[in-house]
Amino acid sequence: MKIAINIGHTPTDPGAIDGIDAKTNDFRYSREESDNNRFGGFVCSRLLQVGYEVKIFEQGVGEPFKALGNRILEWQPDLFFSLHRNAVSSNKARGWSVWFHDPSCDSKKLAQMLAEELKTVPDIRPDPVNCIRSDFEIYPKTDKYPGGFAILINTNLVPGCLFEGGFISNPMDELWYDNEVILDNMAKALVQAVNHWGFSR
Repeated sequence: MKIAINIGHTPTDPGAIDGIDAKTNDFRYSREESDNNRFGGFVCSRLLQVGYEVKIFEQGVGEPFKALGNRILEWQPDLFFSLHRNAVSSNKARGWSVWFHDPSCDSKKLAQMLAEELKTVPDIRPDPVNCIRSDFEIYPKTDKYPGGFAILINTNLVPGCLFEGGFISNPMDELWYDNEVILDNMAKALVQAVNHWGFSR
């Protein structure tokens, strides 16, 4: 099975700026890029260990999403994942979420399986008062949320989903990305989701 991994974001990606305040020198997307690359390395290593063929894609500077999507589709993957970090103006939001955009049920099934596997990853953080948890939420294509992630829209010929791995706007979520055990457990959760998805077909 061929699995394409998109590492997002680049600074040119408009999706990277939500919650970023240039006026106060808050450039958290630079941390997001390094976190995504670090986690992507764990994911790629784990997928290769179990025999999957993996290729990592990154958006070139100034590259339109359609062109990135075409590059991914030209490789003819069986599955696609886009790895991200979340960011909002509030520092109270926390947790991860999974998005899909697919006219078939394959991407929804993959998103559900990934969310279930993520529940097995131990949470090393304290549970602070008044924090809004979003762990394991799945966002489908609906009227309110049309699955509007450009990378998913431009790769929807392939089953896949977008993983938002914790909020860069909440410092406690950084504990995940500073801990190699957590990163490896997250990567193993993704591999298990791929295995279960393949067995279910």
